[in-house]
Amino acid sequence: ALAAAGSLASLAVAVASPATASLDPTDPVAPTTTVAPAIAAQAVGQPDSRGTDFWLTFPRNYYDPPELTLFITGGVATSGVVEVPALEFSQPFTVVPGTVTSVVLPEGAQVVTNDVVGSNGIHVTSVQEVTVYGLNRIQYTTDAYLGLPTDILGTDHLVMSYEGGTSEFAVVASA
Repeated sequence: ALAAAGSLASLAVAVASPATASLDPTDPVAPTTTVAPAIAAQAVGQPDSRGTDFWLTFPRNYYDPPELTLFITGGVATSGVVEVPALEFSQPFTVVPGTVTSVVLPEGAQVVTNDVVGSNGIHVTSVQEVTVYGLNRIQYTTDAYLGLPTDILGTDHLVMSYEGGTSEFAVVASA
């Protein structure tokens, strides 16, 4: 499923954070290891999931109407706006440090077509850096992702999926 928001194609795959973590249960520091890479990445200027500009989308979860929510958080007080230009949806938000702000999106922000270019990209902008999570909730089935800011998007991406099953991914174009 494709959702177009601009003319320059940048892939916004929200399937994993840029940090890797050890999940080896025999590793005595595994709980620390799962947190430390993100902190280390920040210290050496590596890409992270915080930003001031995001282009996102919600691939279809199931056939029932979804509850689409973005969760926005940050380390400093800031404000911003969530927009779905094609739906003429615009919702300002504020972030209080250490809390999570929820923005409920219209059902039409979900991609429901396959192999076509749509126009329901979601644009999140903020004054200071924030982290954005997406949640697509339907009773008995819920999808979630970590949104990646446009300043770390590149051109090579990996879609993770289950072996032997069908997979779904969405591309959001940003200008």
